[in-house]
Amino acid sequence: MSSRDSKLSLERLRQVLRYEPETGIFYWIQRDTQKDKIGKNASIIRSHGYLNICIDSQYYYTHRLAWFYVHGEWPKIIDHINGDRTDNRIVNLRSVDQRCNVQNVVKPRKHNKSQVLGAVKSKYGFYVRLQHNKKQIYLGHYKTAEEAHNVYLKAKRQLHEGCTI
Repeated sequence: MSSRDSKLSLERLRQVLRYEPETGIFYWIQRDTQKDKIGKNASIIRSHGYLNICIDSQYYYTHRLAWFYVHGEWPKIIDHINGDRTDNRIVNLRSVDQRCNVQNVVKPRKHNKSQVLGAVKSKYGFYVRLQHNKKQIYLGHYKTAEEAHNVYLKAKRQLHEGCTI
C-alpha cells in the first residue's frame, strides 16, 4: 500500500463512488468536484493505458480502487489477468507479487521484430529464451516464428505460475 492509498478510507470511497464488479466501472454517486456528474463514469484513461479516478484532488488507479472497494484492503500489486489495463472487472483482477505480475505477458512487446510472443528474430531464424528464478533459459532456435512461439508457450505454462495463456 502506498502512502497515497492510505489517505483514502473505504468509507470515503463508497461515499463518492459506486462500483459495478460485473463491468468494472465506477460511477459518481456524490460530486467530488464541480465537473463530476452523478451517475457518470468516474474513470479517465491516462497516457500509460490505465484508468484513473480523482478523489479529493488525488489520482488513484481504478484497478486498485476496485480491489479496495470489494475486499476492504489495499493490494500490493494488482494484475489484470487478461492483460487489458482497462478491464477492471473484479474477476479479471488478482493481488500478486511482482514476480508473478511480470510473468503474465499475453502479447509481444512493441520492439519485438517478430511480432510473436516468445520468438526473437535472428539471422538464423527465431530463438526462444525464458526467464525463470532470475535465470535465462535458452530453449533453442527454430525456422518459423510460430514454432518458436509454441515452444515458448509450453515452457511458460510449465514454469510461470503467473501465466494465464
